[in-house]
Amino acid sequence: MSDSSPWFERWPELAAWELERFRARGLPAEIDDAAKARGQFVVRTTVPFRGGEVPVEVAYPAETPELPPTVFGPPGLLDRHQHAFGGNFCLLERPFDDWPAGSWGAADLIAERLVALLADTESGPQAVQAGEAPMPEPFTAYYDYALGPVVLMPGNLVSPPGDRGAVRLRLFDEGSFRFLVEGVDGTVGHAAVLGALPLGRTVQGRWKRIDAPPPAGDADELVSWLRRNHPGLLQPTVPKKLAGSRYVKAPDVQVVGLLFQEEGPGVGEFRDAWLFAAMLRTGESILVHHQVVSPEERARRIPELSGLAGKRAVLVGLGTLGGEIAVHLGRAGVGGLDLVDHDRFDAGNTVRHVLSVDYSGLAKTAGVGIAVRRANPFCDVRGHDIYLGQTRWEGEGSFDRLSRVIESADVVMESTGSHQIQRLAARVAAEHNVPFVSAWLTNGFWGAEVLRIVPGKTSCFVCFARAHAEGELARAIAGPDEMVVAQGCSHPTVPGAGFDASEATAVASRLAVQTVLANAPYPDADWDHVAMNFRYDLSNDSATRFITERLVPNPDCPLCQSAGSSARL
Repeated sequence: MSDSSPWFERWPELAAWELERFRARGLPAEIDDAAKARGQFVVRTTVPFRGGEVPVEVAYPAETPELPPTVFGPPGLLDRHQHAFGGNFCLLERPFDDWPAGSWGAADLIAERLVALLADTESGPQAVQAGEAPMPEPFTAYYDYALGPVVLMPGNLVSPPGDRGAVRLRLFDEGSFRFLVEGVDGTVGHAAVLGALPLGRTVQGRWKRIDAPPPAGDADELVSWLRRNHPGLLQPTVPKKLAGSRYVKAPDVQVVGLLFQEEGPGVGEFRDAWLFAAMLRTGESILVHHQVVSPEERARRIPELSGLAGKRAVLVGLGTLGGEIAVHLGRAGVGGLDLVDHDRFDAGNTVRHVLSVDYSGLAKTAGVGIAVRRANPFCDVRGHDIYLGQTRWEGEGSFDRLSRVIESADVVMESTGSHQIQRLAARVAAEHNVPFVSAWLTNGFWGAEVLRIVPGKTSCFVCFARAHAEGELARAIAGPDEMVVAQGCSHPTVPGAGFDASEATAVASRLAVQTVLANAPYPDADWDHVAMNFRYDLSNDSATRFITERLVPNPDCPLCQSAGSSARL
């Protein structure tokens, strides 16, 4: 049984070493006995600043020594690198990763980082900027938000004209105060964002632009500040004993948005930011975290993939591989995605599919389309319920429909697990001179292979298929054939783990992105075919986990030498 006593009781020698570090650094150290009685280790000290001594408090976490202590000073002491309300200093760029556990104590952190920060502050803003990481300090990060509630705002509504007005919100998660801003005054939010979530009832609110962020750290402080300084934004609260009465005319929730300038997205840059508060009919207040939903906010996290916004992909097959590939491509920022399948989603496949039980029965094109839009509302997702191989004529043949979808693509991806559909999709892609990427799993998901064919640059699919069948190319290992199971002759399926499939989807999605970007700036792959082995005999020295190879055009093959050929494959 593990010892549950505080760290300084389990390891008194470590606590003694921490105090010794203060002496070695020439810093006074006073233990907070009241905190220690509560199971916390807090040390008070002082540091020189602007001709005097500043009180500093160090709070050690329960995870000492692996995780760093937090160093506090009087709130408002510094304009940068100090929490506006809590007073804790920002002394490590990545606190958990940059903490030299075992070699530094809290006194070393103060002597090496805090003293330097205070000296830079005395020297002026340029000295502070020269010594800091290139990250902005948005003021909205300082507030004490409730965990769960959120206000999502389409990017086109962030900076409304004027200095006050109405804000219209829609609940997308009833009961947990999760809102999407539908409109600000007469401007409506981006349709792609509004269409990405299942919106519920409307909540009307008010907003006002203010000169500086509110000097209030939590919800109750903010509401009190609002009533003192901006009384017109809030209606009076209902006494608790009347809050449940149907005769009292008062909204069950009021929402107020405050708009002000803060630093971001870069250091020294400034932009509009929102702070939202929700007041319940009972008088309870909630500080709600605000998040912007826009292509620009997404692109900041994936700068190397910015070129995908102008690309369109076609994905044939939305099963275990295809569903996850679709979401990967949407997250990566592909501008358009055409989804081709004809089946419905089965609840049993939640063991390895990107969709969850609540999508059961939906057409896979519809379900995966919803998942992609929620991952990236700005992806133009289109579903095509095409039953390849169907003989019934419905005004347009299934082949013609597939060909029409593919003709405007930048890449065609196939993940049906059917070699005949793979051959068909490869032929149509070649006819339209479109790169082709295919992924498939072997029996039991023991292995997987990913292939790309680029007209004029690689071999054609026919040459690949021949070389693969004759054993000239790498083959992923497979489980025994008898592992195949079926839910009926029209819906065969196989056993296999989702984590094995996910490795294949990541490789296939990356290869598709590399193919359409072609080194601008995400680096291209130096291979065209890979065989991945998830299970193999570790005692066999010749066993290989990951085998890659290039597919060189065959000089004797007219298809390899002619991009965009319409010859039969």
